[in-house]
Order: sequence, then C-alpha cells, then structure tokens
Amino acid sequence: MKTLKNQSGIALIVAIGLLLMVSLIGLAAVLTSDTETDISVNKKNDAKAFYTAEGGLEVAQGDIKEAVNAIDTVVIPRDTALSFLSNPMRLLTKYIPNFNSRFPQDSFKAASYMGGRESYRLKYSIAPFDTTVTSRGFVFTYRYTITSKGRYADPVTGFNEKNNIIAGTFSVNLNRASFAQYALFRHLTTDTAGNQLFFRNWDKFNGPVHTNGKPGFSASPVFNGPFTTAWASYGTSAQVNNADPQFNGGSQWGMGAIGLPTNAYSQQRAAFGGDPNNTTSPGTNEIRNGLGLSGGGAIPTGVYLATNGTTNVTGGLYVQGDITELRLWVGADSSQHYRFNQGGTIYDVTVDYGSNQTIFNGTTYTGVPNGALFVGGNVNALGGATRENPAIAASTQLTLAATGNVRITNDIIYQGAIFKDSSGAVVSDPTEPDVTPDIDPDATNMLGIFSSAGNVRIAAGAPDNMNLHASIMASGVNKGFGAEDLLNTHGNLKLLGGITEYQAKLLGIIDANGSLTGGYLRKLFYDNRFATGFAPPFFPTRNAYLTQMGAFNTSRWAVQ
Repeated sequence: MKTLKNQSGIALIVAIGLLLMVSLIGLAAVLTSDTETDISVNKKNDAKAFYTAEGGLEVAQGDIKEAVNAIDTVVIPRDTALSFLSNPMRLLTKYIPNFNSRFPQDSFKAASYMGGRESYRLKYSIAPFDTTVTSRGFVFTYRYTITSKGRYADPVTGFNEKNNIIAGTFSVNLNRASFAQYALFRHLTTDTAGNQLFFRNWDKFNGPVHTNGKPGFSASPVFNGPFTTAWASYGTSAQVNNADPQFNGGSQWGMGAIGLPTNAYSQQRAAFGGDPNNTTSPGTNEIRNGLGLSGGGAIPTGVYLATNGTTNVTGGLYVQGDITELRLWVGADSSQHYRFNQGGTIYDVTVDYGSNQTIFNGTTYTGVPNGALFVGGNVNALGGATRENPAIAASTQLTLAATGNVRITNDIIYQGAIFKDSSGAVVSDPTEPDVTPDIDPDATNMLGIFSSAGNVRIAAGAPDNMNLHASIMASGVNKGFGAEDLLNTHGNLKLLGGITEYQAKLLGIIDANGSLTGGYLRKLFYDNRFATGFAPPFFPTRNAYLTQMGAFNTSRWAVQ
C-alpha cells in the first residue's frame, strides 16, 4: 500500500491558518470592544458637558432675578422715569451695578468651575421687548437669551462641549410712588400752637415714616420700617427724656422735602371718566360729557355714575355737593353696596363683580366703577352699615376723594380681614379693644380716604374701640387726621393702613405715663401690601415712581 508524502506539512499549514483566523477574530473583537468603550466614554462625557451647561443656565437665570430684585422698591424721580420710555435699557444699566460686565452680550464670560473637570461660560442677550402704560405707571418688558457653554475635560479623551440656550422675558414695573406706602407721613412736626411734637416711647411703626419738618424723639420709639426726613441730621433733632429711637429699618436724613398734593383734580377726572394723569381743573362741559348729562351750566347737586350717556360704566362715582351720610356694606354674594343720603335724597348703588354689572338707583349698567369716588364737598358721615360686618368687599378697590371734611362715624372693615387676641388666637368680635387686625397679603380689597382741603376726623358719637381699615390722607394746609371728642375716652382706634397729613391733629390726649385721658389711643397696624407700590386706585402719588419686579418667564430651551 502506498502512503502520501508531506501530510504533516499540510496539517501544519492548516493549523497555522486556523490560528491566524482565530487571532483575527479575537483582534476584531478587541477593536470592537475598544471602539464601543470609546463611544460609551464619549457619551458619558457629552452628558457631563450638557449638565454642566444646564447648571450654568440655572445660575444665569438666578443672577438676572437677583439683579432685578435688587432694584425692587427703588424710588426714581419722575423725569428720570419718563426718560426710560425712549430708552428702556437705561433703567437696567443705571440701577443695576456693573450691568454690562455682569451680563456681557458680545462675548462669553470667564469660565466658572463646578468641579475639577466641569466648567461653563455664559453669554447674554438682553433687549427691550415691550412697554405698556398702565393706570399705575409703566411696565417695561425685556427679552433675554442666555447661552451656556458647558465643558468636561477628560484627561484621556480631551474636551467635550455642549451649548445650552434658554430664552424668555422678564418685566420691571414702575408704579407711581403712592403716599399709601407710608405708615405715617407728616409735613409739619408742630401742633397748631407751634409746639414741637415727639415720637413717644409707646410709638411703634412697622412701615415707612417720613417728616418734612424737624422730628422730635422722647425715650425709645421704635421704627421697624425706614425712617426718612428732610431735616438735616439726628444731632439737631428735638430730643427729650434720654431719647434713644430705634431705627431698625434704617434712617435717612437731609433728603429733599416731599410735597403734598394741593387739589383732587386727578381723582375728580378719574371719577367722571376723564384722564387722571391730567392734573388741571376740569371744565364743566368735560364733567357733563363724562357723566352723560345733557345741556349746559353748573353740575346739579346729586350723585352720579359715569356712563358717558351710554349703558356702560365709563368711570367712577361722582358727587356734586355735600353728603349727609354714606354707608358701605358687603352683600351675601360679595357685591359692594353704597347708600348715599344727600339732604334726604337716597341713592343706592350695587356693584356686582360676578356679573360685571352696576345697579344705580334701580337701573342696570354693564361694567363696574373704576375705583374713584369724588365728592365736591363734605362727607358728614362715613362708615360701615354695622360695626361687626365688613364694609369693603373682597373685589373693591376704592379711593374716596373729597374737597371738604370727612367725618367717620362707624367702623370700616375689609372683607377677609381677621382679628387676633394677645395670644394670637382668632376672635370673632372685632370690636374687642385689644384685637390685632390683619389681612391676607394676596388680598386685593383696599380703601383710601383723601381730603384735599379739609380734615379727616373720627366724629363725635362714633363708637369706642373702632376699627378703621384704610390709608388716610389730609393734605390741605394745616389739615390732618384727628378726633372731634377729646373730653371723653373712647379706647383704641385700630387702624390697618397709614396716615398722611399736613399737620397732626389730636386723636387722643395721653398723660406722661402713656394713659389715655381723652379721645382715642392710636393703634397703628401697617398694611404691608402698600410697601411695594400696591395702593388704592388714584390715591395721591409723589412726583416719583417705585420699581417692582414683575413676571419672569422662560419660553424656549435648546441644546447645541
């Protein structure tokens, strides 16, 4: 039998081929594994860069909010505020320190590190978007775009970067600086006999206080809100009884005197549906047209709803002549009720906010009054219909502006107000002497009582331990807020709001020990809603504007 030669050589060649094939397969597997590992690492590093960029955006948004919030409640002179209408960016660059370097719009800022390997750089675009004129002032809206370049530095694979972009808007409100913001504003700081008035040891103010005249301090009055005055310095103020006032909210001396309004033309125009920004005396024909009165001549004595001769409400409530009595109360459906008595003639007004209708002496009109109630004369009696029930409905925003005296004869309480005793427990009887009134900070009902040439007074015969929820102002020369009956003691006047007056009038007589011997003991509870520019409609304003942070919105989020 014959045998084949060199079979061992063939077997060796086959073995080597198989080994080579296995090696190639193994090498391919290794290369594939390395590639997949590289892809996995790259994805992880991309994700790290993305989240780093996202973190930068959150920081940037917070920085814008912080910067705008920092100029909240800044007082801006009127002429300066009006200049922003033609150049809205100047509002930001003027009042936000280092605005251009803090928010660079042409290049990225220097890197900020979130860790050893993560960093981000920010670039901003902020530009005016819209300007809206409102009844209170202006709303400046800005559009912003923020680009955040996130970077992750891998020591092996190098850098991974992601650009995240967000866009949105924010707004800044410029509201006319209302006198309602003050817990107490006093032009003259002497009484009618020229004697110096003093802030006493029992005085405690939780809102802003201002005097144009020389302030006086006795012992340790407490000012938890800012104290400002046109007087030059504390050192030259009047000080008695080891004066040590507590300026917990800070103090500012030597600022310019703040002028008080000398008329109610703005409120008068608002009441008949005219332009409240026009502070000149309106003509008779203007008033007649606004009220829908035909013919000519003087406005007849009476109470009017501004309708411009239509079935729609186009302004507020307008009274020609004195009011014998005005009673206010809230209906079961939270409607606002007014009952005017003018020399025996009765006018009933119901404002139904739910149906957006006003019923005036039995006739129904579409719409509700704008919040202006003008009285060309005296209000001889003003108050709620009862002591215990609310007088100002939850949806009512009202300023009563009179050219003459206003006499308050009964409690005026906000719907929704609560009353607490000394232990903090809520009580049901608001007429208790030592209750503390309070109102939800989100509540919108408010009342302003303003006399341009008369006094605002608690009338003789008014009840003891009254509640009065309102911002009160008597701006006429030598006019102020006080009480008529100083011979008898009437307990506490619990005022939720503030007082602005040309000259202080006696509300009560207090002896050296702080005990009441006549009239009312003032218990002033500041309405904190007024601190940020919130105020009764058409309430007198200073020749300045107050800033307030508006809405902040994000409308778009993109990744590059």
